[in-house]
Amino acid sequence: MNLFHSIRWRLQLWHGAVLLMVLTAFGFTAYRLAYENRFRMIDRELQKATERLFKSFAPKDHDAKGKPPPPDFSKGPVDMLARVDIPEPEDTYYAFLENGTIKRASKNAPADIPPPQAFFEGAAIRMRGEWREQVMCKNPNASLVIGRSVATDLADLHRLAWIMGLVGAAVAAFGLIGGWWIANGAIRPVHDISETASKIAGGNLAERIKVPHAGNELGPLAHTLNSTFDRLHVAYEQLRAALQRQTDFTADASHELRTPVSVILAETSSTLARDRTTEEYQESLESIQRSARRMRQLTESLLTLARLDSNHNSERVRCDVQILTREILEGLRPLAAQHQVSLSEDLSPVAMTANPAQIGQVIENLLSNAIHHSRPGGTCRIKVTLDNGSPTITVSDDGPGIAATDLPHIFERFYRADKSRSQTHGGVGLGLAIAKAIIEAHQGNISVSSQPGKGSIFTVRFAPGN
Repeated sequence: MNLFHSIRWRLQLWHGAVLLMVLTAFGFTAYRLAYENRFRMIDRELQKATERLFKSFAPKDHDAKGKPPPPDFSKGPVDMLARVDIPEPEDTYYAFLENGTIKRASKNAPADIPPPQAFFEGAAIRMRGEWREQVMCKNPNASLVIGRSVATDLADLHRLAWIMGLVGAAVAAFGLIGGWWIANGAIRPVHDISETASKIAGGNLAERIKVPHAGNELGPLAHTLNSTFDRLHVAYEQLRAALQRQTDFTADASHELRTPVSVILAETSSTLARDRTTEEYQESLESIQRSARRMRQLTESLLTLARLDSNHNSERVRCDVQILTREILEGLRPLAAQHQVSLSEDLSPVAMTANPAQIGQVIENLLSNAIHHSRPGGTCRIKVTLDNGSPTITVSDDGPGIAATDLPHIFERFYRADKSRSQTHGGVGLGLAIAKAIIEAHQGNISVSSQPGKGSIFTVRFAPGN
């Protein structure tokens, strides 16, 4: 990895550069202030030494409280200074120069004190090697120099520079280490997110990003990604369940189709094996017809389920469930009479937006199922009402009921609680599955309650305002 492409290293470089600039600027400013303050103090010492020297030349009647005037040694030769009693200074030195030659100087004065390079009137400060001097001129030929050695001061300033440099280096080292630690802490959540995403991409869909500090900027990102991963996991599980249902459905459909096809092939092979009487041919054809009808019923049910599974948007209109139910009841009365079952109705006008053919198929499936499972002499009841704004259909019978172990599975495709009875009345185990798919496509739900020996109750409820 290129270091300049790494966010961690770029953060570290920026942090290090800013830290070094701040430390350098702070160190330079602090050293410069210390340097100027030290030499400002030295200049004040030179000024005081000059004032003490001036007192030696001041008139006797001069006010001691005021500053003595500078000596006017421009009116006569500097040799007159030899007649003035000047005390020897301790920390500073003085020298009187005439025509570039030292005429009088303190004992601690250097031997090579040069005159000013150009004439000026007044006083000026100059730095000469390790000497700090104040120079005063009255005429082009005479000058006064007051100075002191600054070697110790320069040594102190150099020592201060080294100390500040070492302290700055230590601060920079700790700052860089702290910056590295902070950069690692800032990048670690990103690394954790990337690592978790890699694990999820590798198939571990249950893995989630840990959010130890939900209050920082990466907390909402981690929560958003976890929410996305949750939805992906749910979608994956739903897809896997759907694929499994499709696989099971295909296997069950193949199994259901294999039986009538086998019957047809067996009947045709047996009939064609030898000559038959008219009655035998008729019986064989009737068996083939029954198997063909069963195949047609199965294929039509499979086609209906396929359309519902593909979210096929059927045409929906405003219809009255009461009218649909009465039409279905009239068509099922012969079947009810054949099974010696009476039909009871309690129908209220209920209008809803739906596909009339599909709602009719739901009602027919529930009623025919109730008729087939009712005992002879029993009653099958249907009720259509508007319950708190929700269109509701209730179908009940007084048959043997459904076992508790079968209740969770009765809406599964090709499931039969009573296989022998289903085969008897020609069912393929798709009626309730189709009814449930249609109801859910209309934003409704279906539930069942049953007690063995007391019958079953199916309740269909659609969303209010449907």
